[in-house]
Amino acid sequence: MPAFTGDVTTTAGSTATTLATVNANVGSFGSTTAIPSFTVNAKGLVTAAGSAAISLVSPPPIGSTTANTGAFTTLSASSTVSGAGFSTYLASPPAIGGTAAAAGSFTSLSATGNLTPSQTNGIVGTTTNNNVNAGSVGEYVSATASAVSLTTGTQANMASISLTAGDWDVSGGLVVNGSSNVLSNAAGGISTTSATLGSAGTYWQLQVASANAFTAAG
Repeated sequence: MPAFTGDVTTTAGSTATTLATVNANVGSFGSTTAIPSFTVNAKGLVTAAGSAAISLVSPPPIGSTTANTGAFTTLSASSTVSGAGFSTYLASPPAIGGTAAAAGSFTSLSATGNLTPSQTNGIVGTTTNNNVNAGSVGEYVSATASAVSLTTGTQANMASISLTAGDWDVSGGLVVNGSSNVLSNAAGGISTTSATLGSAGTYWQLQVASANAFTAAG
């Protein structure tokens, strides 16, 4: 019996067949960073095998393959967010609400610079018969004094209130009632020091020429 040649081979006089070698590159192909690559002929034989590295390209802008607008609940970045458009936005961001000024609602609004409202349409406070929350512009704090007996030459507190840091407009009213004692001088005002009159201009003073009892209000 002659020897067979081709895809199946034998030796002369033997019926044992052997598949012909069509690919000398044997082994495992593909990994976590490469994909396998094969060449198959018309007879179904793998004539070549290898691996190709996975090449990752930069993703397109969010929204599509071209830059577009979008909305996000949360946007996080582990590195620098950059780009000509982003830099332009940071340099001159549009008005809140869109590319044109529009009304909006915020739970909290913080600013590192000035808030400049319209000269004719300022910041609106409470518009009904109530008081704003503590710490808000327009907060109202009050106290009512009870009658206090005064001793000659001794200053005393009529009433006091606690104010948080900030600018406050403070005013008060005081009534002094004379008695059978001689009253020659009375003064009252607002001070940041307990039982101590403030500097000139923060209190009123009345000197009495007559020794008669009197009532003064201020």
